[in-house]
Amino acid sequence: MNKMTLNLPDKTAKPKMPRMAVAISQLIAKRRFDEAETTLKRAEKQFAGHAWPTRLSARLARARGLAKDTAESADRSPISLPDDPAVCLEQVRAARKKKRWSAARELLNHAFKRFPDTPDFLVEDVRLAFAIRKYQRAIKVCEKLRLKFPMLPLGYRLGARALLLAEKHDEVDLVLRDAVAKFVDQTWLVSEYETLCEASGRWDPAIKLWSEVRDSHPGVPTGYLGLVSAFLHLQKFKEAEAVCKETMTRFAELPDGFLEYAKIALRQNRPEEAALRFAEAEARFPNDKKVGRRIFEARLASTGSETHDLEMPAVLPASVAASTPEAQEAAKLMTKFESLGGTGQGCEFGLVQRAFGAEPLGLLRWSHIEIDGLVAALETDFEGLGSAEQTKMYFGTRGNQTNPEYVVRDRRYQMAMHTFVKKMDVPWDTMFEQSCRRLAFLKQKLLEDLEDAEKILVYKMSHRDLSSEEIDKLHSLVRRHGENTLLYVRYADALHPSGTVVLDRPGLIIGYIDHFSVLPSGEARQPNLQAWEAICRQSRDLLQPSRQ
Repeated sequence: MNKMTLNLPDKTAKPKMPRMAVAISQLIAKRRFDEAETTLKRAEKQFAGHAWPTRLSARLARARGLAKDTAESADRSPISLPDDPAVCLEQVRAARKKKRWSAARELLNHAFKRFPDTPDFLVEDVRLAFAIRKYQRAIKVCEKLRLKFPMLPLGYRLGARALLLAEKHDEVDLVLRDAVAKFVDQTWLVSEYETLCEASGRWDPAIKLWSEVRDSHPGVPTGYLGLVSAFLHLQKFKEAEAVCKETMTRFAELPDGFLEYAKIALRQNRPEEAALRFAEAEARFPNDKKVGRRIFEARLASTGSETHDLEMPAVLPASVAASTPEAQEAAKLMTKFESLGGTGQGCEFGLVQRAFGAEPLGLLRWSHIEIDGLVAALETDFEGLGSAEQTKMYFGTRGNQTNPEYVVRDRRYQMAMHTFVKKMDVPWDTMFEQSCRRLAFLKQKLLEDLEDAEKILVYKMSHRDLSSEEIDKLHSLVRRHGENTLLYVRYADALHPSGTVVLDRPGLIIGYIDHFSVLPSGEARQPNLQAWEAICRQSRDLLQPSRQ
């Protein structure tokens, strides 16, 4: 079959690249880096002033894993000290995200002198202290933040977290109680106090605090939600449900009480009842994205249970059904694809699906898996996945470490998977048993999807492009069960702009994108949703004639 290239809406014809560019691209794809570099040096002399040698040089660096060296060189480069506070703030944030600690510190010192009345720089100072784990400094900066800007909630919220990490529980309690007095209507106080109680192991003070808040401020939901949280963690489900029902009656215009009511059923290991309660919340609040995410988590939690029913909760959130026809069409488009995971935030395509309103269940949608592990899993039909001896469970290292997320890993295929379940929500033994059942269920679902051959299977790697041999192997394996189509997404180059696709052969589409959500250097970026949508839309269109 002849190769086809589809571009983004820009129909402007692009100049044909020389054969040397094609040859270099092929050498990089085959990981023949030395030959590619030699040819590239000749190209830079022969085509001086052209842009494509520079792009191919960057692609070669990515393939070799040299982007880290580039980032280190950038950290040593001089920085400017802007006079515009907005520009300075963006530079501080960029330096922190790129782990350029000294540059971030220099910019902050400049900002404190130049813009002393801007609280954002104190907040960034705290975030920098968190990043380099200097919690005592974070505590001191938060004290300064609260003193200078007493009505800024972040001074209390970040201060409580810093004190908690320093294990100063009594001081956390004082800071949060001060925050409750100032910001009683802000529900983030519930989760922050919940974290303190879990760390200290003391829940009675929470019941006392939130009872007082409920009685003194009956028109504010914070006290009610705080009581529900405390009763839940003490496994006093009847008391939690009673307060929840009162919350739903008093604050019928807010989704929080309805979501907590469903969470109670989850904590009681009644996922089907939880799904019904989430469905009620969805019907009441069709445009609330938080409700849609929680419904997905309920569906995921119910997988593998004896009475599991995939059709009970909707695949697409009600917020999509209530949105524009274009949004509905984009969401339905995303359900035609199934993620095979990847590296450098292997869940990137899962996040893309979520961004467009699609929440399909999938084994690898929230998984990190290297190409070797994926090949081994497909060769054996994921043999042993979900067995107790092959499953490892641990707590994630990101986010709130007093209430971390459970993460499961398959020892054989080295596949790590998000669970979206927190330590406080389910006991360890119960969670391990549920995770094994969930993995076994989702494995069987993926094998059935492979046999049905109705979905386009997506794989990507952030730190390098796959070699031609690796692509061939993955392509052959996904077609073992049926006439499946693999969409492999790689870095764009001089010949293939971001957002384009190539039908390489029957069952294999190559997509091109300018960046993934994690760069080869490790820097985090926002996913390129426009390019992902273009890639998915064109991939679907390529296959429509053969599927009619």
